[in-house]
Amino acid sequence: MVESNVYDIAGRLSSTTAAGNRTTSFSEVINGAFQRIKTTTLPGGGIRIETYVRDGSLLSLTGTAAAPKQYQ
Repeated sequence: MVESNVYDIAGRLSSTTAAGNRTTSFSEVINGAFQRIKTTTLPGGGIRIETYVRDGSLLSLTGTAAAPKQYQ
């Protein structure tokens, strides 16, 4: 199977499906503190959550598919 990509209305990649019908999904939101939250859900169910501050610096990395990190 050829890889298949799906994009949201803003043109951002929202999911990709690879051989074996293995889908990885992506989402991105801005929270009330104007931090960008990027969530990746992997085919096995693991989740990686990246939180970025306004200047684009990584604030934290959490989830079942990531070693937790906090940045100051």
